[in-house]
Amino acid sequence: WLAAKDKWTFAVHNRIFHSNSCGYSVIQNDSVPVENFPVFCNQFNAIFEKAILQRGDRRSAGGDNGRGHQRTPQFISSILTDAFHFSVNNSASQTTQPRGGATDVGVHTGGIPRSTCWSIIAASLRFLLRLPKFKDIFLFEFFKADFDVWVAEDFLSKLSSQNSGNSTLINATMDVLSSLALYSSSLAEKGQDVSRLEMKCKSCRTLLDTIVGQKMVENASRLTFPDL
Repeated sequence: WLAAKDKWTFAVHNRIFHSNSCGYSVIQNDSVPVENFPVFCNQFNAIFEKAILQRGDRRSAGGDNGRGHQRTPQFISSILTDAFHFSVNNSASQTTQPRGGATDVGVHTGGIPRSTCWSIIAASLRFLLRLPKFKDIFLFEFFKADFDVWVAEDFLSKLSSQNSGNSTLINATMDVLSSLALYSSSLAEKGQDVSRLEMKCKSCRTLLDTIVGQKMVENASRLTFPDL
């Protein structure tokens, strides 16, 4: 299985455009026996490294240059297929042409760069934790909410120990708390008990407000008028 970010949305803010993924797609490839897995991985890496070195017109379809190097989901899927045939079927090296069907949101399309590392990890975890062997259908949502709690508490610990109102870290903490509130409300609407998450969210927000308030008082004390 290959999990890939999909369902991209386009937005413009302050004359700068960016795209966000609000979902993912799963592409089914092949099953590799355990004993063949090391060979499969080595072959995948070899084909991938060769393909991404192609530049300019050499990326166009045809021959060994057919994949290009934009690393789209279908590009990765085609390499997985070739690595599978090499390691499992003992077939000679071949080139599977990638198909279309994925939104083109590569770096060359401009706008703010897409940070896809965590979103791909989250999509993979969502897919794995929703397999039939896991009985709790809300397992991923609770995992994500607890992960947000852990990140928020870590950020707040840094803000408290630094004794500084780092605006970037404050904004990041608010983003994490917003994510926590979103997942918690979604779980509550589905009848799940989120009282523990609600208490965590409130305590984190209270501590964040306290830190920001102290910083505002400190800044204000340096901006007082001189005595007349």
